[in-house]
Amino acid sequence: MALTFSGEYGRLAFGLSCVTETRGALVSAILTVEQAPWPKTPEGLFVIEVITEPDHRRRGLAQAGLAWVALEASERGQSRLGLRVDSENHGAVTLYRNMGFSEW
Repeated sequence: MALTFSGEYGRLAFGLSCVTETRGALVSAILTVEQAPWPKTPEGLFVIEVITEPDHRRRGLAQAGLAWVALEASERGQSRLGLRVDSENHGAVTLYRNMGFSEW
């Protein structure tokens, strides 16, 4: 997180990042940057972190957060939202595909 907020992964898009809290505890976060810092990534907004506390997984928090980010980005005229995922993370891959993300 410290590297994210220091700009190590690009300029954080604060208005296109979100957190979920329950009873005062942070349980989920979607962090978006204006452009990914890595080569061979698509131009435009890029989700660098999708984080959900283990006890709060499988409740739709990541999906809701990503849907909100995508909607906000679209309303701001952004037509592309990218992210990276380890192909072995089958749950995340399934979520992203079901949400309409495609491989580049």
